[in-house]
Formats: sequence, C-alpha cells, structure tokens
Amino acid sequence: MASSTTASPAGAISAESTPPNRLADVLLWLLLVLLTFSLPKPPALELDASWRMGLTYFLEHGYAFGRDIIFTYGPLGFLLGRTYSGDLLWALIGWQLLQAAVAATLIMKLGRHLHGVSRFFFYAFFVLFGVGYEDALHTILIVLLGWSMIRKLAVAEEKPSLVLPAIFFGLLSVIKFTNLMLSGVVVVVVVAFAVLRRRPSFAYWLVSIYAGTFLALWVACSQPLSALPSYVINSLDISAGYQATMGLPTPFAPFWKAGCILLLIAGYIGWHLRTQTDRMRSAACFLILGAFLYLNWKHGFVRADGHMLGFFYSTLLVSLSFPALFDEHGRSLWIARALLIPVAFLSIWGVRDALTPVVDWAGNITNEKVVKNLRAITAWPTVRQDLNNQLTLQRTNADLPKTRAVVAKSSIDVLGFEQGVALFNQFNYTPRPVFQSYSAYTPRLDEINADFYASSRAPDYALLKLQTIDERPLMLDDSQVLRIFPHYYQFVLAEKGFQLWRRRATAPSADQLALRPLKELSLPVGLTRTLGELECQPLWAVIDLPPSLIGRVRNFLYKPPVVQLRVVDNHQHEEIYRLPLMAARAGFLLNPLVTDIDSYIESQGGKPKRWVHSLELTVDAGDARYFAPSATVKLSAVTPSNAKPEYDRQLERAKYSMFSLVPDETT
Repeated sequence: MASSTTASPAGAISAESTPPNRLADVLLWLLLVLLTFSLPKPPALELDASWRMGLTYFLEHGYAFGRDIIFTYGPLGFLLGRTYSGDLLWALIGWQLLQAAVAATLIMKLGRHLHGVSRFFFYAFFVLFGVGYEDALHTILIVLLGWSMIRKLAVAEEKPSLVLPAIFFGLLSVIKFTNLMLSGVVVVVVVAFAVLRRRPSFAYWLVSIYAGTFLALWVACSQPLSALPSYVINSLDISAGYQATMGLPTPFAPFWKAGCILLLIAGYIGWHLRTQTDRMRSAACFLILGAFLYLNWKHGFVRADGHMLGFFYSTLLVSLSFPALFDEHGRSLWIARALLIPVAFLSIWGVRDALTPVVDWAGNITNEKVVKNLRAITAWPTVRQDLNNQLTLQRTNADLPKTRAVVAKSSIDVLGFEQGVALFNQFNYTPRPVFQSYSAYTPRLDEINADFYASSRAPDYALLKLQTIDERPLMLDDSQVLRIFPHYYQFVLAEKGFQLWRRRATAPSADQLALRPLKELSLPVGLTRTLGELECQPLWAVIDLPPSLIGRVRNFLYKPPVVQLRVVDNHQHEEIYRLPLMAARAGFLLNPLVTDIDSYIESQGGKPKRWVHSLELTVDAGDARYFAPSATVKLSAVTPSNAKPEYDRQLERAKYSMFSLVPDETT
C-alpha cells in the first residue's frame, strides 16, 4: 500500500522544513510516545502476574537466569512483564519512556519515506494498533532497525546509524530470549550484507557493539558469564516444549486468513525478486522478513488466542511499509499494491477475529490510553498510591499468618503457578529452576526440577497447590517432583487453599524413590487398552506417540495436533484429558487416579477410591496421519510414601492445638 513516489532531495528538505510540517511531526511524535508508554500493571495472585512479579524478585536476589531460573525471559524480563511488586518502579517507568521515545522516533523516521495516503495509513497503523501489543512491538522495532540499516547500506554514500541500533538490540536481547534470537538473525544478515557491500568496518562495529552491550548488561544484572550457555540451551528447550505442549486449537476464521496472507506475501516476494535490480538488498530484507514472520506465526498460532495479534500486526506492517523500503515505482508498484492491499485488509480482519474490540473500538482504545497517560503525568502521586493500595490489598488477601509463624525466615518454594503468594507474604522464596509447574513440560526440564528437590539446594518448606492448565492430567505438570515430593517433605498445615510441607530430617532411600519397570505395551491410537492385573497397583506411565514424517514437518511449520487421553476407572467413570506428548514422555503418576489434592494425599499410603481400569489415546480423524499408528506405554511400579497417615495425624493434632497431648477419646 505504500507509495514509492519520491520528491527531489531539495523538495523534500523544503517541504519538511516548513513550520506547519515540523509542528505536525512533533505532535505526532508526542502522540506515538503517549500511545507506546504503558503504566505498570497492578499486582495479582494469578498465573501471569505471578511469573511477571517473580522476574523482578529473581533479578533483585541474584538468581542466575538459565541455571537457577529457566524461562524464556532474561534478567531484564521484568521490564516486559511490567507488573508492580513493590520494587523497581522507576526502572519500569524509565524503560517505558525509553522504549516509547525509540519507537516514536523510528516510526517517524521511516514514515518520511512514504507520501500521501500511504504515509497516512502507515502512521494510522501505529496509532491504532502497532504500539499497543508490547511483545509484537519489540519484534517490530528489531526488524525495522534491520531493514533501515540494509536500505542505507545499499547506497554507497549513505552512513547508516550504527551505535544506537546496536545498543538497542543488545538491550532487547537481555529482556527476552525470542528477542535475542531475532536480533541475532538481524545482526547476522546485516553484517553479511555489509561485508558483501565492502563495508567491513560497519560489520565489525555492529557485532562488537551489539555483543558488548549484551554482555555488559548481562554482567550488570549480576549474571555470571558461565550461565550463558545454560541460558541458551535451556531457553531453546523450553521454547521447543512450548510449541509441543502449549498449543490451543486454532479457529478456522483467522487460520484461513493467515494462510491467504502468507500466499499473497510469497507472491509479492516472487514478483519483487523478479523485477528489482538490487536483488542482494532484497534478499537480505526478505531473510529478516522470513525470521520475523516465522517467529510471530509460531508465537501467535501455537497458542491461538490473543497471541494471534502479533502475527496479524506483523503482516499489516509488511503491507504498509515494504514497497517504500525498496522505492518501487511504475508497474512494479502497482503489482505490489495489488498483492499487498489484500494483505492489509485480511490482517485487520484477522485482528478482529483474534480480539474483536481491538478493531471495533480502536478509536476509543487509543483515546482512552492517551487520556490515561496524560492523567498519570498530571497526577503521578495518585497513580503511585493506587499501585501501592493494590499491593496492600493483594498482600492482605494472600496473607498466610499460620504459615508465616511456622516458616519465619526459612526458605520456601511454591508448587503450582501462584508464586505471588510467596512474594505477597514476603517469604524467603527459593524457587525450583522451572518455577511454574505447567512449564516443566519436557523430560529434561522435569528432571532438572526433580534434581533440585532431591539436592541440598531444596527449600526447607514448600507450599503445595495442585494446579494445571488446558485440561491436562493433574499429575502431568512437574510430574517427577510430585512423585518424590511426599518422600522428601511432610505435611504441616493447610491455609487458604495452600498446603505447607516441611522438608524431612532424613532423605528417603533409593529403594523408596526407584521406579520398577513392569510392562511395556503398544497402544494403537483410538483403541482401548485395559490394565488387567495392574489395575489396582500404583503405576508410573511413560507414553510415547511419535510423529510421522509429515507430522514432523507440520510440527516445524505449525504445531502438533491435539491428543486426548481417555481413562475409565474401576467404577466405570470416565475422564478425558488433553495429553501434551512431550510432557507425557517425561512420565506421570497414572494409578491411582488423582483429580484433586485429597486424592493426591490418599495416593500416598491411603486407600484410593479410583483406579484406572482402561486408557485410550484419541485424535481427530483428519489428524491421525500426523502420528505413528501406535504409542508405546511403559508402566512402572512406584512406592507410595507414608504421607497419608502423617497427614491424618497432623490434622487430628491441629484440632487440639491447645492441648499438649491429643485426647484418646472425645464426646
């Protein structure tokens, strides 16, 4: 949609130097700053707020990212999470101001290459949409800086900006691992292009400043350089597990639009490469574009909910900016417009599919954000007080006085995904590496957490709250930890939905913890298999359903289909779970059937009521070709702990806490 009609240099300077134009530019720049800037999010005791506040805590307490903390965010990840936890408020504000200024400046600078209606739509995109989704904004800024450098490197007399973009790349890379990957791709492409264009000094300084900034910020955040390899390896593992585990079914409406968009962009790329004379420049830009679209496609359509906004924003950006990047004109421009104008319409339509109000109420949302930020400027003490009031309220609601009296200053972890309870109570929070249970979704990550709990680094106490997401089996998340946990810890008390457990004085024996292989069976997809003589025995199951060849291709380009586990118990009651296959390869407690905290306790030396009689793996008929015909199921015997009798004695003792001895009889 962007025009490539260029005025003469003199005309451009004259036009841009007139006072009305300068005033309009300043006002638009201020508007973009106001729209990009976001106030800190209020604290809350829920999944997302917990990990966001946790990132602040981990940085302040010197945890090594990649080793002590395994997540797809880096040491400065709290800046993107921007959830207030009582600390680093000015760091959040300062980052938002810096990010807003950089974004507004870059958008204004690139917009000057467009004219007329094309410039209007380019700026309108950012005013209404482009700066509102911060995850997508980071990737947009990275690729815009990369395209801008390539555009200028292609002209011999041009001197591209170098220092500030390289520093900004380094800063974004310390915030999130995906930023590190995308920035790395952009830097490699720009460096290769600079070398091929015989500008090696530019390539040298870009790499040096980018790498130097990243390493300097890493060290400034009290991160050991020795943790960097672990950060990369473990972040890759958690990223691979994300697409295999966290996927949600994609609605058909946004999916077909995304498919059409990709075909149209592919057509544009083919036409462009055929008609442009500087194909090296085009190839460099398209390499960056490929990484940009692939990253946003995977991020958006693996967990196909509001995350899809990032993909449609990225394709909308392409439709509005690409012809201008290459100064296309004449027939080339009209063909480009014919291919990219539909991309723009489909992208906006896709945004509406993902989150309808974003399109239907775009003007209202824009206006409300401007008003909100202007009020924040004029009444900052009130805004700050509101955040502190929210923090006080959350601390009151999450207050665990009984737990605090027992734990005092001892170390404590939180099993589940409401780590905010430890932060609000200001406990000595000592997390396992994969600190939210639902994210320990690969065999390696599961084992890392279990090794932590079996080591001397494990906390003195743990707050247990069995939680899962996406209708998974309750024992699938952090499965190895949940298997050994009652052997290492004993129940103390229950408070507000959390159970406090204390680490035992002596470690369990190897025999208590060992898995004893019993049986390996083949489970054809769609066929029910009974457990037979193993039905009423505590069992550990490892389920492996390999992808077919076409399934591997699909997993790389998209995501695995949904697999469900259907179990029928000894009372002929049915449970249907979603079974992420990578997590299933780590294993989980299959028998007895655990559906809540009570049945978990009962499974540890009690008298479980529900035992699995049969199991079945099911997939949609059209998805069967993406898997092998049968899964391999390995069943092992597990030794329950003595937690249930201990639990009953502790509850009985709690009834008579005012007595030194529990009465023999009561009436």
